[in-house]
Amino acid sequence: MNYRTTVTVQSKIATDVSYVIRRLSAPARFDIEMENLPILQRQQECRAMYPPVTNEESKLYSNLNLANQALKRIPADDTESVDRLIVEAAEIQRALGAVVPQDVAKARAPLDVELQRLVNKEKPAYVNAALISVSGIEFDGVQATAESFIKSAPGELFDEVYGFIMEHASLTQEEAKNSLSLTSSVEVPRQATSSTAGTAETVEPKPSTLATGATV
Repeated sequence: MNYRTTVTVQSKIATDVSYVIRRLSAPARFDIEMENLPILQRQQECRAMYPPVTNEESKLYSNLNLANQALKRIPADDTESVDRLIVEAAEIQRALGAVVPQDVAKARAPLDVELQRLVNKEKPAYVNAALISVSGIEFDGVQATAESFIKSAPGELFDEVYGFIMEHASLTQEEAKNSLSLTSSVEVPRQATSSTAGTAETVEPKPSTLATGATV
C-alpha cells in the first residue's frame, strides 16, 4: 500500500490558487478534538436539545444531499447542470419549509445558529493542522503562507479548504475503529421520530454544497 500523505489541490473558487494539504492521522485528529473538547461537548449538548427530525424531513434531507453529491461530480463549466441542481435544491428547501411546523422551526433556529458558530470556531484548528502551503494568492502584496491564509483568507476560499480537509483528510474506517473520536459537527438530519508515506497527489476539490450546506 502506498499511502499518500499530501494532496495538492487546485481551487475551484479561485482558479489561480492551489494549496497543499496534509492528510491527518488518527492521533492528529484526536489531538485537535481534545484541544476543542469544550466546543465538541457544547455541540453534543445542542444536538441533545434539538427537536427530532420527522421521517418526512429525513427523506427530503436525503434527497437534498443526493443533489449535493451530484453537484460535486459535475465539472465546474457545466453551468446548465449546475443551474438545474440549484433549482432542484431550492424546491427541496421549499418542501422542507412546508413540512416543518412553525413552533419546531422556532425551537431549532437558535440551536442551528449556535451549532454553526461552534463549527466556525473549530475550523481554524483543522486548517492549521492540515494546510502545508498555499500559492497564487497574496495578502497586501505579500505571498500568502499557511499562517497568513488562516488569518486573512476570504471566507468562501477558507471554507473550500476546510471542506476539502474534512472530506479528504478524514480517518479511514480502520482508524476510526481504533480512535476515541468525538464526532464533529453534523447539522441535519437528527434522529427521526417514527500507513506509508508516499508522493504528492494533485486533485481538484469538489464544488461547495448547495445553499443549505446540510449534510447527512
